[in-house]
Amino acid sequence: ITKGLPSLAPKLTFSSSGEPEFSVDIQSPAKGLNHLEELLFWFDKIGDKANLIFFDEFQELIFWPDHEQIEKGLRSIIQRLKNTSFIFSGSSPSLISDMFNKKNRAFYQSTLKMELKLTAFPEAKKFLMNHFRFFQLARMEELISQLVVLTQGHPYYLQLAGYYLWENLNSDLKKLSNAEMLAKIASTIVRQEQNSFESILAPLSHLQRQTLRAICKEPDQPALAKDFLKKHHLGAASSVQKALIALLKTGIILRTENGYTPSDPLFGFWLIN
Repeated sequence: ITKGLPSLAPKLTFSSSGEPEFSVDIQSPAKGLNHLEELLFWFDKIGDKANLIFFDEFQELIFWPDHEQIEKGLRSIIQRLKNTSFIFSGSSPSLISDMFNKKNRAFYQSTLKMELKLTAFPEAKKFLMNHFRFFQLARMEELISQLVVLTQGHPYYLQLAGYYLWENLNSDLKKLSNAEMLAKIASTIVRQEQNSFESILAPLSHLQRQTLRAICKEPDQPALAKDFLKKHHLGAASSVQKALIALLKTGIILRTENGYTPSDPLFGFWLIN
């Protein structure tokens, strides 16, 4: 890398816990976009096979200074590459959608779009059942069905719940009922994710929190309906609509056919408990 990109220097360090960490330092004062161009063209020329570069959480780019110029510069670079394809991924649907669907944005209509939905319940159940097929327990299917409902088919939580079920099989399965096992797994996951959940909640206004809590309690409901507003003491529909727009923009909630739902099912579980 140093030979091909003299302005970049690989660096290996160790964290306080002793884990190795790899990073790349910029060795010249040129602008970062120039270094990115240098890096991408270098990748584009090496090897005989096509390259694939994956940008994760691509919507975070909008929080950078001069992000519009960076988007334009990056689009210009990508258009000139001949041997490289790209995947742009993001966990905030509204923000990343704006980047590729608004006419005034640099990446407007530049890609094929794919929405990664939650795993359908039958497929999620089949996935977990396959991993626990050696445990011939009559209650296992029911317990797994309950885990699927808890995680709502969210891939990360589905696998995490399966992991904690596996961890507790020998020690607790015979002592705990399905409901107790489910509660233990849910509380373990929530405890692990609590700092992340608190960081989501921290910047929200009082009304945004109230609205979010109401949606977590009753997902997939029309949040601007009079009965919903009255039941959850949310106040004027115009104010709640502004709160909904803000929550949608940050990706904390998602639109559904009938209303809204939290994008993170375990966050909703944590908030109402």
